[in-house]
Amino acid sequence: MKKLVVFSLVAMSVVLNGCLLVPFVDSFKESGIAESDRVRLFDKQIRQYKYALMDGRSGRMLKFVDKEKFTDMRKTYRTMFNEQKIVDTKIDYVDFEDESNVAKVDLEVSYFKVPQYVVQSRIESQTWKFELGDGWKLDSIDEIGEPMAQPNSKLFRP
Repeated sequence: MKKLVVFSLVAMSVVLNGCLLVPFVDSFKESGIAESDRVRLFDKQIRQYKYALMDGRSGRMLKFVDKEKFTDMRKTYRTMFNEQKIVDTKIDYVDFEDESNVAKVDLEVSYFKVPQYVVQSRIESQTWKFELGDGWKLDSIDEIGEPMAQPNSKLFRP
């Protein structure tokens, strides 16, 4: 009986000590110190960015912007959201550079200009940078053109 009690106490001690370490391990992963954690955090951040972009409120977009670019991007988003409504986004390409501290993203954006309501698409080349404490922040956006046209299926029939 004593052995069972001692074993139970030891087991509970191990479980409780393990539970105490969980918040520390989780906060380490959320800080982005490891390269794999930065990649995982980027996936989460770009998903939130895409939803905010389709929401169309410039105030929500600014939490993703680097502090140095805040004023310029505020004007850009305000103008963009007044002239167009974004209906869909799709990530075409992501390339991590500099030990996953920089991410180059090609994002396809489907939108319509108000009041035309004809959906068009464009490809944006974005640069995101990671900084400890701030996480992933959008550094620059360049429009690189329209997506490649879909091949006409009639041309490829035998």
